[in-house]
Amino acid sequence: MRIALDAVGGDFGLAPNIEGAIQAANAFGVELLLAGPADKIRAELSARGIAEGDDRFEMADAPDLVGMDEEPASACRAKPKSSIMVAAQLCAKGRAAGFVSAGNSGATMCAALFHFKRVPGVLRPAIAVPIPTPKGLTVLLDAGANVDCKP
Repeated sequence: MRIALDAVGGDFGLAPNIEGAIQAANAFGVELLLAGPADKIRAELSARGIAEGDDRFEMADAPDLVGMDEEPASACRAKPKSSIMVAAQLCAKGRAAGFVSAGNSGATMCAALFHFKRVPGVLRPAIAVPIPTPKGLTVLLDAGANVDCKP
């Protein structure tokens, strides 16, 4: 399975995303399509002992970044080459089975809405995240971008 990753999204940027990508590849055997500045991704992989040409990792150059403090819709429209938009587009085009971002949750939602169709009858999609409980994992729905919830 191949997952597209917004490699520079999140509070701490590139390094923890690349570390997580390596851990996911090692633990689960997934392939990662890393969206972000290719030169920086290449350097980060190399610093962690990942040789160029390792089939588990492919880069998709995305020179722009949507910051955590940016207005999501405006940022997605203004930055079509941002890592989050590129990761979503790669998934929508069938190059990946899913996409992940630790970045701006509103921009993640906007990128998904821009590149994917909504399910008929769903006006406002939600974000779901697994959270630990004493009895294992459960899913928390609507953990992010939708600030105007209605019944």
